[in-house]
Amino acid sequence: MAHREKPDLIIVDVHADTRRRIAGIRELAAAVSARVVAVDDEYDIGIHRRAVRNGAEEMVTLERLQEAPITVLCPEVETIARLTERERAIVTSVTLGLNDKTIAMRLGLSDSTVRAHLKSIFTKLRLTDRLDLVVYSFLNGLVGGKQPTQNTLAAPRPMTLSKGLMMKSGRRSAAS
Repeated sequence: MAHREKPDLIIVDVHADTRRRIAGIRELAAAVSARVVAVDDEYDIGIHRRAVRNGAEEMVTLERLQEAPITVLCPEVETIARLTERERAIVTSVTLGLNDKTIAMRLGLSDSTVRAHLKSIFTKLRLTDRLDLVVYSFLNGLVGGKQPTQNTLAAPRPMTLSKGLMMKSGRRSAAS
């Protein structure tokens, strides 16, 4: 069934018939690229070790799973929730391929503030660079249900310069 359905997550109850079920974890982990979580009524270090050695990502008690299923099954939800609204806007801008200067202009920030926000984002999400952030964002649904396009953000408004000149897209033109 795992081959056919290709799940992202498989929960294995190892309470009954522990040896057979833990052996099954090895087969599941080898056969599909799904996250495998073993669940038991009580925590037992021996069972935990065997489950992890056989391919389970972690072992949790049934009580913990019932108390906080999202945190246990989707730990990134809690991590992503720590991002501020401004940091989320910067993440969206990065996924559009915008550089720091363009992000700063669109969000009304300085370049150094954008860099500080990026440093904070990388720290919170345990990432090292923009490429990691883009991949992470799409894998974890951080940028929404559909792939963003350049049109997602409003185009920058022309800025009036001295002597009646206007700047749009980096070019100067006479103001009308």
